[in-house]
Amino acid sequence: MQILNSNEEETKQKLNEINNRMMAISLVHQNLLHSKGVSKVNVRDAFTGLGEQLVQTYFLAGDVDYNLKGDECYIGMAQAVPLGIVMNEIVSNSLKFAFVDRASGEICVEYKCEKGTFELCVSDDGVGIPKHLLHGRCESLGFNLIHDIVSMQLKGSADLQSESGTKWIIHFPAECGLDI
Repeated sequence: MQILNSNEEETKQKLNEINNRMMAISLVHQNLLHSKGVSKVNVRDAFTGLGEQLVQTYFLAGDVDYNLKGDECYIGMAQAVPLGIVMNEIVSNSLKFAFVDRASGEICVEYKCEKGTFELCVSDDGVGIPKHLLHGRCESLGFNLIHDIVSMQLKGSADLQSESGTKWIIHFPAECGLDI
């Protein structure tokens, strides 16, 4: 309601970002409720729902292909929620900034869980990130949130690349697999 009642565009944008972060957590919880188990989340279902919702929210004027590659696997709730927030930040940033002055684009999400490690690569074919933002920590809440969640909560690493588009590569130790 605050988004609808606000006259300032910057305020609307900030409230939308908060709403999307809450939606990411909600989607993880919803996925958990619909799974057969009580303590693990189907990564594929969570990433599919989140991606579809964000594309609908941010890219109404054009066409973005959201491609998901990865086998069905399950991850514990303690890691699924922070991972959902990280995915929300990365995909939201791509949708907001990567496809400026374009009617279409592609976001590719690839993940796998092998030998106790979860690997995630999220890339877009957009304009990329200016070089000065790639070196050191920038003042972006989203970038800082991604790095902090991955390092502190997931005990992993998050690397950002920008050559032809933007690519995040994230690794963290995880107890995940095909069973719930």
